[in-house]
Amino acid sequence: MDYSAGRMPEAKDALDATTLLDRLRAQSEDGPLSGLATVIIDHAMSKQASRLVNPRDASVAIVSALRTAVRSDELNAFLLQATRDLLAVVEKHAGPIEHLAPEELGAALRRIVALPYSPDPGLVLKLLQREPVRKLLRDLLLDSLLGFAKKLRSPMEGTGLGRGLGGLSKLAAEQIKARTGTLGVFASGVASAVSQEVERQVEQRATDFADSTLSSLIGQLAEQLSDPGRAGEQAALRLALLEGLLALHGREVAAEISAGNPDLISRTIRDGLRAWSDKDSAVDDVERGLAAVLAHLGNQSLGDLLVRLHLEPVIPVLRPLLVEELRGIVGSDAFAAWMKSLFSNS
Repeated sequence: MDYSAGRMPEAKDALDATTLLDRLRAQSEDGPLSGLATVIIDHAMSKQASRLVNPRDASVAIVSALRTAVRSDELNAFLLQATRDLLAVVEKHAGPIEHLAPEELGAALRRIVALPYSPDPGLVLKLLQREPVRKLLRDLLLDSLLGFAKKLRSPMEGTGLGRGLGGLSKLAAEQIKARTGTLGVFASGVASAVSQEVERQVEQRATDFADSTLSSLIGQLAEQLSDPGRAGEQAALRLALLEGLLALHGREVAAEISAGNPDLISRTIRDGLRAWSDKDSAVDDVERGLAAVLAHLGNQSLGDLLVRLHLEPVIPVLRPLLVEELRGIVGSDAFAAWMKSLFSNS
């Protein structure tokens, strides 16, 4: 690189703090700051990517900052307010939330969801066998069985076939009571007891059936969810769920998120991060993660890494941004005072 842009005067030239400051503050595109920016960028690009940061020092700084952040009520209030502001934007959106993002991103998300993927059967079965899931499936199965039995016993309105299985005992009791007088009261009680016993046995049989069938049902469900032969159906199911989610309106999404109590979630996350960051092993945990990432970069320079990742177009963009930052620095009173102190001590 040519660093001669804005060449400084030779040593024999008279130079004082004011003259040097004026040269550094020159607004020309090829001024001294342009050359300085080039030197800084080239130096950064030549550094070994895996040595950009010291894992230990960076880990200590990260954990220290985290310990301070989780105890900052001001930071927590700021984040919560930012969340509320974002929800307000979502709530004001009149159409589906899909329209909050570029159309191309929605199309890409649909293509991803529609990919023919079938999860591992053992993994699906392990998730479905979790006790809360088993209880939910058992309750649904039992409710369906009892609901079906109740329909069989329910009155058949609008027909001449009577009132179904559940109404037969009541009808018989009324007939007995009408024909036998006082004795019918006793007979009616017997009929009612018989009806209740039949209902109890139906419920017990339904419960036994649900318990004995649950494992088989879970196995079949896991098989259907992970069967490669049903990959098309599985993709259609995922796509239908995604379409339903994207079709929700902003106010619906905002209401659901608000109902989830963001304040409580925030406090819970803070408590968890505080408990972890206070542990003596927190710095070691972060250091291991950073070291693993940096080791993956190998011995290549940062510049070579950007080229390999086809990110080299970002390098020219950095130069004007850096020049602008440097211009702000050298234009400050603090920099001028520092410059003058160098000359006063020479």
